[in-house]
Amino acid sequence: MTPARLETRNLGWVPANGTTPVLREITISVAARSVVGITSGCAFEQAALMHLLGGMMPPSCGQLLIDGDPTSTMPPRRLARKLAFVAMDDWHNDPRCVIDILRDRRALHRLGFHTPNPRDGEVVSGVMDRLNLRRLAFSTLDGLSPAIALRVMLARAMVQEPDLIVLSETPSGLDDFALFALFDHLRQSGQTVIAGFEDGDLALGLCDRVLDLDRGRLTSAGPRRAHRQG
Repeated sequence: MTPARLETRNLGWVPANGTTPVLREITISVAARSVVGITSGCAFEQAALMHLLGGMMPPSCGQLLIDGDPTSTMPPRRLARKLAFVAMDDWHNDPRCVIDILRDRRALHRLGFHTPNPRDGEVVSGVMDRLNLRRLAFSTLDGLSPAIALRVMLARAMVQEPDLIVLSETPSGLDDFALFALFDHLRQSGQTVIAGFEDGDLALGLCDRVLDLDRGRLTSAGPRRAHRQG
């Protein structure tokens, strides 16, 4: 795992059932190892941008690049090792226990149906310890609180050993202490992180830099201190 630089160049998106762009001329550069927050007054446009940055849907125009390479030309397995997308709605209907969820994500590092290797076990064990999930190894997600479920979803991304993690949203209702602890874990992992926030003040406290979206365009992009003064 090597922390990655992410760029977008004139990124835009128009939904298939519409003609009006939801996102327009999005050009950003996210430095390796940085933690960047994205806020917007419109949940739909924020979700659209997070899904584009997470490689979950193609843009209508423009480019998404990781370390200078367009994601549109990357083989799916290579992209999956570069980029992990975390969506909180992933956990509601997953019947598996925590350790199975984490072990299965390591399949991205195998060829075909090859069996797990010792490295897979080491990575899963290390992430579970780092996020304090070992005692929940055999728990299913339906009995977990949103805060714990978010930790599991982040752990699933971290065992993938990606260079960059995109967190679609920080769930409402989590206490600040839980979020600060989770973002500390992400910083310690060394990966580049981009996260969506409903609360702009919280984003300022957790991120190195905050980007604001307004009517499909970026209205500000700067370091935390300059943003607070803005």
